[in-house]
Amino acid sequence: MQKITIRQLRKNGEVIASAEGQTSVIYQTDAYNEGDCLEFLLEGCQYIWIKISDSVAESIVYIPEGKFVFPIPAGEALRGFKPGMFEGAQIVEARAASEEDLKTYRNLCLNPYDYRVQSEVVDPDAPEWSNPTDSKAVEDGEIKAFPHAYANRVTRNEGCFYARNAIDGMSEPGGHGDYPYHSWGGAVHEDLTLAVYFGREVKADKLVLSLRSDYHVDGEGREHDTYWHTALIELSDGFKTEIHPQKSSEGQVFELGGHVTSWLKLSRLDPLQHDGSLNFAALNQIELWGTEV
Repeated sequence: MQKITIRQLRKNGEVIASAEGQTSVIYQTDAYNEGDCLEFLLEGCQYIWIKISDSVAESIVYIPEGKFVFPIPAGEALRGFKPGMFEGAQIVEARAASEEDLKTYRNLCLNPYDYRVQSEVVDPDAPEWSNPTDSKAVEDGEIKAFPHAYANRVTRNEGCFYARNAIDGMSEPGGHGDYPYHSWGGAVHEDLTLAVYFGREVKADKLVLSLRSDYHVDGEGREHDTYWHTALIELSDGFKTEIHPQKSSEGQVFELGGHVTSWLKLSRLDPLQHDGSLNFAALNQIELWGTEV
C-alpha cells in the first residue's frame, strides 16, 4: 500500500496543516510563514514527482528514507526562484513515480527542490584546494533527497550562484545574476568542483552542459563572460574524461559511452582568458541523461 503525505510545518516543528493520498496528493495553503517547511512523507515508494509552482519544473525526486523536508526559500535562496512565487496562496502536488517513469530515458540531474545545507557552506575566498571537493553532508547522511548538487566554492556565497541552480532545469542565456539568469558560479579559481550525487546507482550515457553566456559588451568593449574550454568529468565507477566545451549559449553534448554511477563530478575548469572579456565563467545547467539501474 502506498501513501504520500504533505505537511506544512512551522519553524518550531508545529504542523499547520496536511494532506495525504495513496498515489497522489494535492496540498493547498493560504500562505507560507517565515521559517516554514514542506514535509513529504512516503510509504511504499521512494520516487515521487514534486511540483510546487508553475515556474518550477516538476521532477522526480528520490527519497530513500521516505522523508524529505523542503525549507521554503528565504533570503539569499530566493534569488534562484521567480520573484513572489512563494507569496500568497499555494498549491503543492506530489505523486508516486510509476515503473514506466523510472524506465524512461531522462535527465538524472534534474531537481529544482535541492538546497544547500549549513554544513556545505564554505569560504568562497579560501586558499586554492583548501575547501572540500566532496559534500560532508552527503557523507554524513544529512541529505535526504536526490539528486543533490554541491560545490566547493560559491561566488560571495550569493544565492544566484548556488550549486542547486545548475540542476533546477532553468537555462536562460544572455545574462547573469538573479532568476532567470541564476547559475552556479565560483569566481576564478583553479580548484572549482561541482558534484552531483544521485543517492543510488544510475545508468548514464551522455552529459549536457549549458554554460552561462552573458556576452553583453560593456563600455570598454568587453563581454561579461568567457567559458571553460577544458574540464574533467568523473563518475563513481572510475571513468574520467577531459572535455572541451565551446563558446555557445546552447546545451553542449558529450557522449560518455554508458556507465553505472552514483555521482558525477565536474572539475579542472579552465576559463579561456582574453582581453575582450571580463573573463567570468559559470554554469547554467548540468544534465546527465540515462535511466535507473
